[in-house]
Amino acid sequence: MIQAFLRQNEITPENMELWSEITDWIFASPEWDLDGDHEHLDREFVNCAISVLFCAAPDFSPLVCVVDRGWPQLSKFTKLLERAIKEFGTDRTLYLAVTTFLKKGGFDLLPKPALPWLGHIVQKKKANQVFWKTNGDETVELLRQLITEKGGSLSAEDRKAIILISDILTDNGVRGAGFLHQELLRAEKVGV
Repeated sequence: MIQAFLRQNEITPENMELWSEITDWIFASPEWDLDGDHEHLDREFVNCAISVLFCAAPDFSPLVCVVDRGWPQLSKFTKLLERAIKEFGTDRTLYLAVTTFLKKGGFDLLPKPALPWLGHIVQKKKANQVFWKTNGDETVELLRQLITEKGGSLSAEDRKAIILISDILTDNGVRGAGFLHQELLRAEKVGV
């Protein structure tokens, strides 16, 4: 699914229509329930769902994002990516694809529009310590990367969102989340 799109120099409207149909089919799968608390998702469904975020787990290897920063086609997928991040990101297993994508090819979407999408997930999973025990470190790592690379150019609204996210992570016992405030202040001083 991913390779069919990445091999092409130009993604046509017909390609986008096909991609939309495929992703709609994945979202409509009986395996997926947005409001459900999934203890287990079928492996085939997980592979399809992570591919919507341009990620893959080849032959039981670690999850990888197959698009790099600066991918010129990324903006064509923004609406679909928003839906995938907001929906699949609420699942404990699929959340790893969200952070993997945002650290690599999706980093160009940070802070806008993807930081509010991440904030949506954090608010939805606000009091779920099991979720954050599994995914908190990845979230801290992503936010640390954002602060390090784009800290000087973050808006007041972006900083407020990062602080809110780090507060929720801290409340859920995620190590390193409390230090994000200090790193944000340091980045602000460097960017001034």
